Amino acid sequence: MQQTTPLPGHRPHLRTTVDLNLGDAGEVTLSDGSVALVRLLGMESQTDSLRGAVRRARVDVQVNGETASLISAAYHLPITVGGVQIDCPVVAPLLRKRWTDEPWSLEHDVRLRFWPANSPWITPGTFRYPAVQRWFATDTQMCNEPCFVGGAEYVGTERVYYHDGLDIGGSEGDTEVIASGDGIVVCAGDDFDETGRAEFELQPRYDRVHFVDDRNWVHLYSHLKEIDPAVRVGAHVKQGQRIGLLGKEGSSGGWAHLHFGIKCMQPSGRLGQEFGYAFLWQAYLAEHTPDIIAVARPHQLVRTGEQVVLDASRSWCRDSAGIATCEWRFCDGNVAVGKTVERCYDTPGIYSEIVTARDQAGNESVDFAVIQVLSDYAPDRFPPGIHVAYHPTFGITPGMPVRFRARSFHAPQGQEHWDFGDGTARASVKSVPYGPKADGKHAPDGYAVVEHAYEHPGNYIATVERTGPNGLRSIARVYVTVVG
Repeated sequence: MQQTTPLPGHRPHLRTTVDLNLGDAGEVTLSDGSVALVRLLGMESQTDSLRGAVRRARVDVQVNGETASLISAAYHLPITVGGVQIDCPVVAPLLRKRWTDEPWSLEHDVRLRFWPANSPWITPGTFRYPAVQRWFATDTQMCNEPCFVGGAEYVGTERVYYHDGLDIGGSEGDTEVIASGDGIVVCAGDDFDETGRAEFELQPRYDRVHFVDDRNWVHLYSHLKEIDPAVRVGAHVKQGQRIGLLGKEGSSGGWAHLHFGIKCMQPSGRLGQEFGYAFLWQAYLAEHTPDIIAVARPHQLVRTGEQVVLDASRSWCRDSAGIATCEWRFCDGNVAVGKTVERCYDTPGIYSEIVTARDQAGNESVDFAVIQVLSDYAPDRFPPGIHVAYHPTFGITPGMPVRFRARSFHAPQGQEHWDFGDGTARASVKSVPYGPKADGKHAPDGYAVVEHAYEHPGNYIATVERTGPNGLRSIARVYVTVVG
């Protein structure tokens, strides 16, 4: 069993990280000096039938005599077991068959993190949500989520592209990116500090910014359309300071998003990925104080006829009574109630199923379960991928123009068709598609843009559809709130 030790002279960590093998047991010293007795009891992974990619990894642990199961990453937050908080960032099966190098520096079967009971996950006031937009404003790909939409370029290979870091989708050239903490810039575009590059194993690129905070954590920003001139090597940045604008530069896959990551020393004694989802969550709640957040992610990949479980059990509300109801509305017009529901799909396509979570007071939040359904893993049988975004996402009032963006993938012909959810006429646009045999991913006009203004306050679901040359249809949605 390997455990992290605080670095002298740096801000102390609230979490303690431990790497274990199956059957390992021992004492873990928490940040407040208390000790927890931990045993790793078991581990199980579930893979999809099309790619053999790990879609769900579960570990069984015993902490201070209490047993529990943890799901690794996949939008799961720490839970309380045996009087301490615990989560599981990564397990060894997620490191096999990877398309890219292993970013975690994990040398054991499982990585666990521990916090004292009732402790925040990161010191309050030291971390900000790095994108100026609503939570889940559009697609995301968080740590260990397998590659999504299309993926035809991976056909014929046994390797799987598991995403590392935190991808926050947004509106290209519109969504502002800000500093998640205080730090010193060690890389800004093609300019970098040679000492910092070597110490932190940086990979500079024209669309990237790296800065180092007082924990000795490296904060990474990628795919920026624009880097603010004040963000230069050696400069001190303050949390909340403008870093630049979100884009689709570099190795973005052609969709506009911020790749945000944290790299720091891991129990193996090597630099590795730090699972930041809980930190983003804590920061967003502190900054925006939402009453409720619906969570229906990650996306799923299934074969036609296979049963899939749609899961909104990770939804959250501020009310201690918890989520009252979850209502699902499906693309075929059917409705179901429950935090989890089961479905089968007979027709290939990409489906965006709507879940509305409500608390006891009637507050509600909407999220979308995205299901990619294939009859076979072959390039000519893929539905078109599609990414949609809008701006602004806060403070929309009646009559204010909202900029909607859409881009399709693996569909060289056809158009995107928008329904803004308010009963007005639909709009059709044509993006510059990206994929094998299609135009370049960095095309400046890759996204088709249409503006729309809502006449009345309310919550609206805007939907865009695209049909590929093979007749397969994809659906994507965003949730828009208009205030009075």
